[in-house]
Amino acid sequence: MIDARTDADRLSTFEPVTDDEIHRLLSALPAKQRPLDPAPTWLIKQLADVISPVICHICNMSLLSCHLPTAQKLAIAHPRLKKPTLDASKPESYRPISNRSFLSNLLEHYYDCSIHCTC
Repeated sequence: MIDARTDADRLSTFEPVTDDEIHRLLSALPAKQRPLDPAPTWLIKQLADVISPVICHICNMSLLSCHLPTAQKLAIAHPRLKKPTLDASKPESYRPISNRSFLSNLLEHYYDCSIHCTC
């Protein structure tokens, strides 16, 4: 069951992301290649100086427009057995693992970090 949120729990504002923050996140995140990525992650990380402003612009425009690009809403879901002792023939023994693009993960990491920690 999902609990109702109070007004105090609602997120009312976001601070725009900066090129430096995106560059720092690119450096910190693992270079795992994902099937939905249009370019190899190692290349994105290697070109961080050039691509950080572009990613920064995408992040900030997504916030301003309240719209995430359709390509960033896609995921490839894979079923994973919850525990090795569960019956593999039963669907309830599995949980979905969603693989999203590198940019989607970067956006999520930034916004989670900006809300919950001081990176």
